[in-house]
Amino acid sequence: MNSSWNVTEQDQEIYLENMVNHHFDIYQAHAFSERQHYWSKHSTLNNHLVPNLLELIHLKMERPSSALGYVTYRRERRRFLVKLLQNSNRRHINAVIRKVADSDEWDQNAGVAFPGEGHVDHNMELANLFGLGELMAWATTE
Repeated sequence: MNSSWNVTEQDQEIYLENMVNHHFDIYQAHAFSERQHYWSKHSTLNNHLVPNLLELIHLKMERPSSALGYVTYRRERRRFLVKLLQNSNRRHINAVIRKVADSDEWDQNAGVAFPGEGHVDHNMELANLFGLGELMAWATTE
Protein backbone atom coordinates (compact mmCIF):
# COMPACT_ATOMS: atom_id res chain seq x y z
CA MET A 1 0.00 0.00 0.00
CA ASN A 2 1.42 3.33 -1.01
CA SER A 3 0.06 6.06 1.21
CA SER A 4 1.17 8.58 3.76
CA TRP A 5 -0.42 6.55 6.57
CA ASN A 6 1.78 4.39 8.65
CA VAL A 7 0.34 0.95 8.14
CA THR A 8 2.32 -2.01 9.19
CA GLU A 9 2.51 -5.13 7.11
CA GLN A 10 0.56 -7.00 9.79
CA ASP A 11 -2.26 -4.38 9.70
CA GLN A 12 -2.35 -4.57 5.92
CA GLU A 13 -2.54 -8.37 6.04
CA ILE A 14 -5.41 -8.28 8.55
CA TYR A 15 -7.25 -5.69 6.47
CA LEU A 16 -6.87 -7.69 3.24
CA GLU A 17 -7.95 -10.95 4.93
CA ASN A 18 -11.05 -9.19 6.29
CA MET A 19 -11.83 -7.76 2.85
CA VAL A 20 -11.40 -11.17 1.19
CA ASN A 21 -13.70 -12.80 3.73
CA HIS A 22 -16.24 -10.00 3.38
CA HIS A 23 -16.31 -10.19 -0.43
CA PHE A 24 -16.37 -13.98 -0.40
CA ASP A 25 -19.46 -13.84 1.84
CA ILE A 26 -21.09 -11.48 -0.65
CA TYR A 27 -20.15 -13.83 -3.49
CA GLN A 28 -21.70 -16.78 -1.65
CA ALA A 29 -24.85 -14.79 -0.98
CA HIS A 30 -25.16 -14.01 -4.71
CA ALA A 31 -24.63 -17.67 -5.61
CA PHE A 32 -27.31 -18.70 -3.10
CA SER A 33 -29.60 -15.98 -4.42
CA GLU A 34 -29.16 -17.23 -8.00
CA ARG A 35 -30.06 -20.79 -6.95
CA GLN A 36 -32.99 -19.52 -4.94
CA HIS A 37 -34.25 -17.47 -7.92
CA TYR A 38 -33.83 -20.46 -10.24
CA TRP A 39 -35.94 -22.72 -8.02
CA SER A 40 -38.46 -19.95 -7.41
CA LYS A 41 -38.83 -19.42 -11.17
CA HIS A 42 -39.11 -23.19 -11.71
CA SER A 43 -41.76 -23.50 -9.00
CA THR A 44 -43.79 -20.57 -10.32
CA LEU A 45 -43.72 -21.97 -13.84
CA ASN A 46 -44.70 -25.53 -12.87
CA ASN A 47 -47.10 -24.90 -10.00
CA HIS A 48 -48.87 -21.71 -11.03
CA LEU A 49 -48.33 -20.42 -14.56
CA VAL A 50 -48.63 -23.65 -16.59
CA PRO A 51 -51.69 -25.04 -14.74
CA ASN A 52 -53.50 -21.70 -15.05
CA LEU A 53 -52.62 -21.41 -18.74
CA LEU A 54 -53.82 -24.96 -19.41
CA GLU A 55 -57.07 -24.29 -17.63
CA LEU A 56 -57.59 -21.12 -19.67
CA ILE A 57 -56.70 -22.89 -22.94
CA HIS A 58 -59.07 -25.78 -22.18
CA LEU A 59 -61.79 -23.29 -21.34
CA LYS A 60 -61.35 -21.32 -24.58
CA MET A 61 -60.74 -24.20 -27.01
CA GLU A 62 -62.55 -27.40 -27.82
CA ARG A 63 -60.92 -30.76 -27.20
CA PRO A 64 -59.72 -32.19 -30.54
CA SER A 65 -61.25 -35.44 -31.71
CA SER A 66 -59.21 -36.22 -34.82
CA ALA A 67 -55.62 -36.13 -36.01
CA LEU A 68 -56.31 -32.97 -37.99
CA GLY A 69 -58.00 -31.51 -34.93
CA TYR A 70 -54.82 -32.06 -32.90
CA VAL A 71 -52.71 -30.28 -35.50
CA THR A 72 -55.13 -27.36 -35.47
CA TYR A 73 -55.30 -27.40 -31.65
CA ARG A 74 -51.50 -27.20 -31.33
CA ARG A 75 -51.29 -24.33 -33.81
CA GLU A 76 -54.13 -22.40 -32.15
CA ARG A 77 -52.73 -23.04 -28.67
CA ARG A 78 -49.37 -21.61 -29.72
CA ARG A 79 -51.01 -18.55 -31.32
CA PHE A 80 -53.10 -17.98 -28.22
CA LEU A 81 -50.06 -18.16 -25.91
CA VAL A 82 -47.98 -15.84 -28.10
CA LYS A 83 -50.84 -13.32 -28.21
CA LEU A 84 -51.46 -13.58 -24.46
CA LEU A 85 -47.78 -13.21 -23.52
CA GLN A 86 -46.85 -10.81 -26.32
CA ASN A 87 -45.15 -8.17 -24.16
CA SER A 88 -42.58 -10.60 -22.79
CA ASN A 89 -39.15 -11.80 -23.77
CA ARG A 90 -39.42 -14.23 -26.73
CA ARG A 91 -37.11 -16.76 -25.06
CA HIS A 92 -39.35 -16.84 -21.99
CA ILE A 93 -42.46 -17.20 -24.15
CA ASN A 94 -40.92 -20.20 -25.95
CA ALA A 95 -40.01 -21.81 -22.63
CA VAL A 96 -43.60 -21.42 -21.43
CA ILE A 97 -44.97 -22.79 -24.73
CA ARG A 98 -42.74 -25.87 -24.45
CA LYS A 99 -43.72 -26.47 -20.84
CA VAL A 100 -47.42 -26.08 -21.64
CA ALA A 101 -47.09 -28.53 -24.55
CA ASP A 102 -45.30 -31.06 -22.31
CA SER A 103 -47.93 -30.74 -19.59
CA ASP A 104 -51.07 -30.64 -21.73
CA GLU A 105 -53.06 -33.84 -21.17
CA TRP A 106 -55.00 -33.22 -24.39
CA ASP A 107 -51.73 -33.18 -26.30
CA GLN A 108 -50.51 -36.34 -24.55
CA ASN A 109 -53.38 -38.26 -26.17
CA ALA A 110 -52.33 -37.18 -29.66
CA GLY A 111 -50.33 -40.35 -30.27
CA VAL A 112 -53.26 -42.62 -29.51
CA ALA A 113 -55.12 -43.98 -32.53
CA PHE A 114 -58.70 -42.85 -32.81
CA PRO A 115 -61.11 -45.79 -32.85
CA GLY A 116 -63.57 -44.20 -35.26
CA GLU A 117 -61.05 -43.41 -37.98
CA GLY A 118 -59.60 -45.56 -40.72
CA HIS A 119 -60.86 -48.67 -42.42
CA VAL A 120 -58.89 -51.45 -40.70
CA ASP A 121 -60.69 -54.74 -40.19
CA HIS A 122 -59.66 -55.81 -36.68
CA ASN A 123 -60.81 -59.42 -37.30
CA MET A 124 -58.41 -59.91 -40.17
CA GLU A 125 -55.32 -61.95 -39.32
CA LEU A 126 -51.89 -61.37 -40.84
CA ALA A 127 -51.90 -64.75 -42.56
CA ASN A 128 -55.09 -63.85 -44.43
CA LEU A 129 -53.48 -60.72 -45.83
CA PHE A 130 -51.01 -62.86 -47.80
CA GLY A 131 -53.45 -65.67 -48.60
CA LEU A 132 -51.74 -68.01 -46.18
CA GLY A 133 -54.83 -68.62 -44.06
CA GLU A 134 -56.29 -71.05 -46.58
CA LEU A 135 -52.94 -72.79 -47.02
CA MET A 136 -52.57 -73.24 -43.26
CA ALA A 137 -56.13 -74.56 -43.01
CA TRP A 138 -55.44 -77.08 -45.81
CA ALA A 139 -52.12 -78.17 -44.23
CA THR A 140 -53.65 -78.79 -40.81
CA THR A 141 -56.63 -80.81 -42.04
CA GLU A 142 -56.35 -84.58 -42.29
